[in-house]
Amino acid sequence: MTSQSSIPLSYADPLPGPVVEPAPARRAASIRRTSHLDVTCRAGDGFMNSIVSIGGAARDLLTDHEGVAAVVAVARLHVSMDGEGRIDAVDQDPLRPACDELVGARVGFGFRSSVKNLLVDLTGSPLGLLVDDLSGAPAPSGYGSIRERAVLGLPDPPTPAAAAGVYQQADVCAGWRAGGLPLRSRMAGQSLPFAAEPPRAPSLQGADAVAWHSMDRLKMRQSRRIRRLDLWADTEVLRVDAMFRDVTVDPDPDLTVRVVHEYALTAEIDPDTLTVLAAHADPRSLPFPTDCPFAAGSAELIVGHHVGDLRTAVRTISRGAHSCTHLNDLLRSLADVSVLAPLLPRRS
Repeated sequence: MTSQSSIPLSYADPLPGPVVEPAPARRAASIRRTSHLDVTCRAGDGFMNSIVSIGGAARDLLTDHEGVAAVVAVARLHVSMDGEGRIDAVDQDPLRPACDELVGARVGFGFRSSVKNLLVDLTGSPLGLLVDDLSGAPAPSGYGSIRERAVLGLPDPPTPAAAAGVYQQADVCAGWRAGGLPLRSRMAGQSLPFAAEPPRAPSLQGADAVAWHSMDRLKMRQSRRIRRLDLWADTEVLRVDAMFRDVTVDPDPDLTVRVVHEYALTAEIDPDTLTVLAAHADPRSLPFPTDCPFAAGSAELIVGHHVGDLRTAVRTISRGAHSCTHLNDLLRSLADVSVLAPLLPRRS
């Protein structure tokens, strides 16, 4: 990794945009885990609309040696929020382990620490992925509220140039690195340097009718985080092809879906030790293209680690101005390989 002082002033290469086909053809003898969480907000006066509810589903799809698909696990989760931003009700399937511990928790920063015992009970399961993602899924809703104001021609809420929170945000990730354009703009009280026209989200629908689990059409003031992880055995290694995408909805008659964050990830894993042998992250679409893409190299930091340790290890090894909190969540999700690998079909 390069030092902070050696990072260029601005990322030079244009981002390629979202993957047009976010679910490649399913491979024989593979398993695919997909998930989504929808965040529903009500209108607010600030940069972040208040969250009303978060809900979604996850599925594990096994493809055998003949290419026949079978669902081996599903989960559903819906939480509603009170006026103070805390979870006040939970609806889940399966019913066990019960997620009652979520009631009273506040999503976002510190969420995982507040429900750590529940996350241990849910380790590696589709329901566990949904609960874990309650921490980061609300992130695009903030960008959605800013985008809404821009499309409607409303002014940005006033931002004090020297607010204490601005300085605390410095170097929390590549997008907010000290000296980067987003932080300099915020400190000067200027509008944040988002792309004027974020890319449209390509449809998830393709020739393969079971490529993704079912998801409803997004509505006004909703955002969505989707994930996909494909795992299969290839000669002497396990291979992973994974991605995540955060989208928001424009306040136009078509409810145009726009991509806020998207990374693609490939990895090689030792099938005997479940140690990461190689990892590469491909930044596709990010809110601050001048700065966010510098985090892509942090994917290499997981090499040499056991996949089962990644949910805790990533928080230690990938942090600060070289990291991305959303890419970190994608890296952490590789921990589920330790549960998914034994499910792979084997020749009799």
